[in-house]
Amino acid sequence: MNQEFIRHYNTHYQYPLPDGTPPGDAVNQLFDRILQDDKDALEQAVHILTANTYYLVVDRLSKHVNPAIQDIDNIMQDVRMQVIRLAFRGIPEWVTKEGFYGYLLRLVERRIQDYQRKMGKLAAQEISAAGEEGMLTALNGQEELPEHGDPETVYLIQEQREAIRQVIHFFLQALRETELPPWQILTYCYAVLIPQLFKKSDNPKFLKRVETVSGRNGKQPNSRYNPDKGCLEGEITRNSVILIKWAMDAMEQMLAGGLSEEFLDLYNAEPLNDETFAWGEAYLANMEKEIDGIPLKDLVILEQFSKNAIKNWPGRVAENLLTETEERVHADEAFGRNSVRIVETLIG
Repeated sequence: MNQEFIRHYNTHYQYPLPDGTPPGDAVNQLFDRILQDDKDALEQAVHILTANTYYLVVDRLSKHVNPAIQDIDNIMQDVRMQVIRLAFRGIPEWVTKEGFYGYLLRLVERRIQDYQRKMGKLAAQEISAAGEEGMLTALNGQEELPEHGDPETVYLIQEQREAIRQVIHFFLQALRETELPPWQILTYCYAVLIPQLFKKSDNPKFLKRVETVSGRNGKQPNSRYNPDKGCLEGEITRNSVILIKWAMDAMEQMLAGGLSEEFLDLYNAEPLNDETFAWGEAYLANMEKEIDGIPLKDLVILEQFSKNAIKNWPGRVAENLLTETEERVHADEAFGRNSVRIVETLIG
């Protein structure tokens, strides 16, 4: 370990705990106070989290690039702000006291991945700007490596991005061809896919349309578009149970056929994989069927099925789609092993 990182940790991040106290237990014990908006408890949790993930961040970045102190500080500051925002907006209802530290650790992992993608993009842009001759020179080690990553790292990140693109393509193909009932697919799309789209989007047109969907039938929107911040604000920015509630409100009194068309419009305004989406033949054929004498396209999903049953559908549909995705990539063993993990990260 670089001595500079160790000194930096000792100066800025070290946060001693009572002898023998695991950091996870220390953070979990602060959970109830954080729920009650105790700022001191929140500050302690942030200190414990950053003190015990500092070397994790250094290790993850060091596998692909030669990180600078500033890179580590940037991630740690981002982690700090994410935890503060989390406490301000509301911790997801499914997060328990015992699982709070684990939830925060996954938040740190996501920040690391976001930063790695950002660094890889910058490196790729620098190499591209140098032109083909400059890129070949850099690959031969005759030119100073890009500030944010060496050529091998750029290649690996670009390869990973291509793998992600392919896996999402397989996933979308599975979604097109699945035999799952349309009402389950639509519930999944509103409770899982649309939230993933708005989380990544900075497209004002798309976000304004999501605001409209969240306030249909004359109701006030659950989520409002803030043009100054360029994001949505309100319940939709939360997670888990809140998103299911938002999805149900968005689907209320809407015919399945209308929801089907609306989802296509929304998805194609902000695609996950830069490719348009269309319903497959199996889905369209199922949409023509009848339930209790009512054409499925004229069915109001929330009137036909209990809300408790609907709450369980997105998870079940996700499992089926992930399985179908994995089956499509089984010919490439290494690719197949990573496929479900990638889809779970980006879509689940």
